[in-house]
Parts: sequence; structure tokens; C-alpha cells
Amino acid sequence: MKALRAIVFAIAIVLGMLVLPAPAASAQVCPPPPASSGSVAPGSMQASGVNAGNVIDTVPQYLEWVVQDADRVWTDWFKRNGMCEPEVGYALVGTTMSSWTSNCKMPDGSTLYVTPDYPNAFYCPVDDTTGANGHVYAGTVILPVTTFYKMWFGDIFGKNSGVMGDFAAGAIVAHEFGHSVQDEMSQQLGWAAPKGKNKELIADCYSGVWTWSINQRGQLEQGDLDEIAAALNLMGDAEITDNDHGTVQERITAVNVGMQNGDPMNCVSAYWR
Repeated sequence: MKALRAIVFAIAIVLGMLVLPAPAASAQVCPPPPASSGSVAPGSMQASGVNAGNVIDTVPQYLEWVVQDADRVWTDWFKRNGMCEPEVGYALVGTTMSSWTSNCKMPDGSTLYVTPDYPNAFYCPVDDTTGANGHVYAGTVILPVTTFYKMWFGDIFGKNSGVMGDFAAGAIVAHEFGHSVQDEMSQQLGWAAPKGKNKELIADCYSGVWTWSINQRGQLEQGDLDEIAAALNLMGDAEITDNDHGTVQERITAVNVGMQNGDPMNCVSAYWR
């Protein structure tokens, strides 16, 4: 078993008092899950085996593994609560596709055009993706491969975090997947979507839920949490992000809420407003 680390951030966790109804059974017809084409286990840079010579193959495998694993974690939770699994596709820009033109727009109304080295990742609810199983998925997680490769070397969206490793990349993918979870909960439960920075903080929180699951399976390594914290230190409102994602403290707190015991309803109570 890989070395584990206590999940502790030196910040206070304050849960909101908003109470929402528990998930109820859904009458929807659930689509088939995405088909997998192989995986590598998340862990350290050494465990991932990424280097300049194999980036084309290894980084996409890692990113795909994270998407598939997040899908498994959330499918399990949704089904336990009588709902369909979250339906979402993913686009690895820089593999079989050299770019991605999204139906989502930039804040200024311009077209979102993603290249392999675009300095951000996205979830677009109105982009469709056809999976390996032929099913068309509504909603797409868009991941620029070159940008994620740089994260192994501490480059987070063009900023130097000073911490090398792969787990920041995994947590960012899980954050984008968390946006699809928000959409599914809104649609299946009839809840109005979170507003303002809460829609980003709850995605951070859902990323923490996935991280908790990784730890429960003995796959969280010493230093992985440092990678997340270092990345988030670059990703508060005053740094990389243009939209209201929350401050560094707020984002780290949100991840920690999800990591408390892996219960997504903690995230709902804290941020669904």
C-alpha cells in the first residue's frame, strides 16, 4: 500500500446551514457509461511515468483514468440515492483532435476555441461528445493535454506552483467533472443551480469528495495534497481566474469540506445557494 498522509489543511471549516431535501428516486432512463480504453493509477510523477518522450500517450491515459474514476465514484453515489449516473463526455485536446471549438462562450461573448496548450480546462454543458460506445453525451469536460503535461512540472495554467507531480492535474479534472455533477443534481432533483462563486466552490468541494475516495483506496501519496494546495494558491480570484472562483482560502476550504468524509451532501449544505 502506498504511503498515506493525514488529510489536514490548516484552515477552519465552516458549513452553511442551508437544508435541502434529500435526493429522491428518478424515473429517468439512464444512458450507458463511457467506455474505457485503459488506465493508469493516480500517484506521483514517478508512478505515472510521464516524461517528454511519452507525454503523447501517458498524459491522455492518466486524464482518461481520472475522468473514468470520477464517473465511477459519482455513478455509485447517484445510484445509491435512486438517481441516474451523471452523463458527461470528455475531449482530450491534443490527441485525436488538434483543437476544440465549444458552443460555450467566453465572458466577453467570443468563441471558446481550445488548443492543446490553452491555459485552462473547461466543462461545457452544451457541448456533445460521442463516446467509444457510440453514445452521444450531453455536456463535455474539455482538457488540453499539453497544458496538463506541464502540471507534472509545477506549471499550473502558466504559473509556477513550485511543486512537481501529477495530482494537481487529477484534482483539476475532478473539479471540471464536478460541474457536470451540479448539472445532473439540478436536473434530476429540480434544484436551482448554485450562483456566483458557489458554483465554483462546490466543484472544488466535489473534487475533494473524489480525493477522499482516492485516499480510502490507498492511492493518495505523500505530497499529493501539497500539489493541490500549491495549485490553488495560484488559482484564487486575484491570480489566474477571470471569473469569480473564490479566494485561495475559500477554495482550499471547499476542497477540505469534500475531503471530510466524502459525503457530497456536506458540499450541498455549504455551497448550494
